[in-house]
Amino acid sequence: MLSILSSKITNWLAQEVNNSLARQTLVKMALRIAVVVLASTTISYLHVFALLEVQTKEQLEKYISERGQREKNLFALAEDNLAELKQELLWQLKQAGTQDPRTEFNQLFVKQTDGVTRNRPERFNYKRQAGLFVDPRIKINADVRRRVMIFYKMANAYGPAWKNRFASTYFLAPENFSVSYWPTVPIAQQQAADFYEPGQEYFYISDRQHNPQRKTAWTGVYFDSLVKNWMVSCVSPVYVGDRHIATVGHDVLLDELIKRTVNNQLKGTYNIIFRKDGRLIAHPQLMKEIEASGGKFDILKSGDEHLKQIFQQAKTINSKEAVIDNAKNNEYLAVTTIPEPDWYFVTVFPKSLLSKEAQATAWFILILGFVALLVEVWALFSVLRKQVATPLNQFTQATDQIASGNLNIKIDATRKDELGRLASSFNLMASAIRERDAQLANQNTQLEQQVDNRTRELTETINQLSAQILERQKAEEALRQSEELFRSLSSCSPVGIFLTDTNGHCTYTNPRYQEITNLTFEASLGEGWTQSIHPEDSERVCASWVAYTQQRQEYSEEYRLSLDGIIRWVYVCSAPIFSDMGDLLGYVGTLEDITQRKQAEDDIYKALLKEKELNELKSSFISMASHEFRTPLTVILSSSELLQVFGDKFSDDKKLQYFNKIQDQVKNMTQLLEDVLFLGKSDVAHLEFNPAAMDLEQWCRSLIEEMQVMKTEQHTIEFTYIHKPNNSPPSTIAYMDEKLLQHIFSNLLSNAIKYSPSGGVVQFKVTIEEKCAIFDITDSGIGIPPEDLQKLFNTFHRAKNVGNIPGTGLGLAIVQNSVKLHGGTINVKSEIGKGTTFTVNLPWNCESSVVN
Repeated sequence: MLSILSSKITNWLAQEVNNSLARQTLVKMALRIAVVVLASTTISYLHVFALLEVQTKEQLEKYISERGQREKNLFALAEDNLAELKQELLWQLKQAGTQDPRTEFNQLFVKQTDGVTRNRPERFNYKRQAGLFVDPRIKINADVRRRVMIFYKMANAYGPAWKNRFASTYFLAPENFSVSYWPTVPIAQQQAADFYEPGQEYFYISDRQHNPQRKTAWTGVYFDSLVKNWMVSCVSPVYVGDRHIATVGHDVLLDELIKRTVNNQLKGTYNIIFRKDGRLIAHPQLMKEIEASGGKFDILKSGDEHLKQIFQQAKTINSKEAVIDNAKNNEYLAVTTIPEPDWYFVTVFPKSLLSKEAQATAWFILILGFVALLVEVWALFSVLRKQVATPLNQFTQATDQIASGNLNIKIDATRKDELGRLASSFNLMASAIRERDAQLANQNTQLEQQVDNRTRELTETINQLSAQILERQKAEEALRQSEELFRSLSSCSPVGIFLTDTNGHCTYTNPRYQEITNLTFEASLGEGWTQSIHPEDSERVCASWVAYTQQRQEYSEEYRLSLDGIIRWVYVCSAPIFSDMGDLLGYVGTLEDITQRKQAEDDIYKALLKEKELNELKSSFISMASHEFRTPLTVILSSSELLQVFGDKFSDDKKLQYFNKIQDQVKNMTQLLEDVLFLGKSDVAHLEFNPAAMDLEQWCRSLIEEMQVMKTEQHTIEFTYIHKPNNSPPSTIAYMDEKLLQHIFSNLLSNAIKYSPSGGVVQFKVTIEEKCAIFDITDSGIGIPPEDLQKLFNTFHRAKNVGNIPGTGLGLAIVQNSVKLHGGTINVKSEIGKGTTFTVNLPWNCESSVVN
């Protein structure tokens, strides 16, 4: 705006100046000054903005540090309280020993009409006493009564002392009974009989599965329908040895925190809080959406790109900085963490607040510069009109006379300034021009004669060049015909042909070369031919080609081409081209597609490997069959011989013992043959898969009963069946093949017992997810060496540390085939000397089919 205004003023002033040069000088001077003013204004704006930016960052760091310290105190206090509560609880349990407080328990609590055991109504005041909730399905024994009374006394002792900072103090047990002090709501009396607290987030984040480290944990924000308030829970598990006996917790009401976050902020800014996993806690414009989502508003799924950017920037903050420049959204982010619940507190400061203050300063400087510009232009106008315009008019008139041929002109040179010296120089120039005209007339005559002589010489030279050009054209025509003959021959060649210069850069390729490499003529020139080489061969081929061009010897190479995902093998050979004088002219070579030959070689190699594998498998089978059949046959033979020779002398019990031995060994041989036949069917893809409706839990328990026969007194089988909360199918009826399940889990359980020679506990755990069942079988046996894990499911393979433990190496191969037929997966984790865990994941409902 300033430059346009100053240009109009200078044009008006320049109209008063008669000389055009003076007018141009005035305009140029005015424009220079305008540029200086604008540059000064811009620099001032940037300087002020930079100062404000530094001050603002310092203020934001101080502000966010104070806010973060204020907000995190309550959460740190909650964790300190729970740490003290856990220590006191463990001490109280130790002091209680094995006593049974039955009388005191019955005086305070009673089973009510819905089956739940709660406080006696006539003696209970929820504003001053803790409430009890015991699931109707729990058998109340001495241990339950003892823990309930300790929980109750501690809740009454600590709850009132902490109620001014925390909404509640409570004790939860994994068996689904709880004691909670909540002076504003009779929570225990309002809970329904079928309420299952271990399935709630405020409990299961502390259980063995979700919290194996046994640390204090925080829930996400949620709205409690009984309390009618937003809150977050801090819980900590309590263990006696390896037993999870309780979870202690505080509920923290968030209304005041959210109000402070939304309403208490720096002018022009706003505050937000979110959790480390992306769950939004507080935002001044999104509180309705957060309430609608039940406190589970996910920033990453919200579609709000600005909010996502703030979340991603805040998570990159380190301990040495507190303010981030979010350049994408033109703002600063002041970030602090509330580490206990893994929260981020962010203050968003728009940069537009700084630019407004910097613009006010820049406008003041701009107005001052504009006034200075007007004064300077007026002064220049006065000087130019008086001191420049009139003398320049005299020079203009003198110049016009010289241009018309009047060289006898003289200007007044009596002035002592630059114009006076210019007038003196002008007079000298006019005199020199007069003398120069006379000299030019003489030189012109001499030049005309020299031009005539030079013209005759040029005519002779042109005639000689014409003869040389004609001879050159004949040679080029012969060369062109030779090249056309070469190109015609190469275009019909069944192999690819290429030419290069002395540096090895491609200069020509024939159509067959272009067809093989899938490159156009232009794309293959120079070093373009290398772009079709397979990435794994490129470095080797390029290095060998460079070495070849330096040594100037014959060259041959086999390598792969990668053409739009298609691999093609080629054979290249090349040789140098020399002139009659022995000079290197370049290189010529051929390229041949050998893909079919390479494929045939690869097929032969694979066939040899397959034959080797079959021979090894045959040897393994013969060795196994020889060993596994010889042992039972020896037992059968010896038992039958003893019965034949001494049968009339043996008692009936002794005979029955030998008959049982014979029958057991026959069963072992029959089972071995069935295993081999099972693998044979699966190998030829004729194994039937017939899923049907079944009660999975009942089937597992029946299998455990069957396995009890083969286990020793040193072994114990623990069975666990778990429905995950809100994620399990409606019933225990699965759709699977019972026969194949028998193959899978009888093998895994028998292996767990067999390879735990020192005894121990075998854990059989079944977890029901939404669409699948997960089976975990864990033992504490000899374990599996890491080098055997890769071959564990191979037929006849046995780990090197099994020693004299009998086995065929067929069981796990059968297990894997049975799992695949169900469309499931099997994984194994093992540590030498500590045990092994097999995890089988099967779909809950499998479609009926036959593998052909």
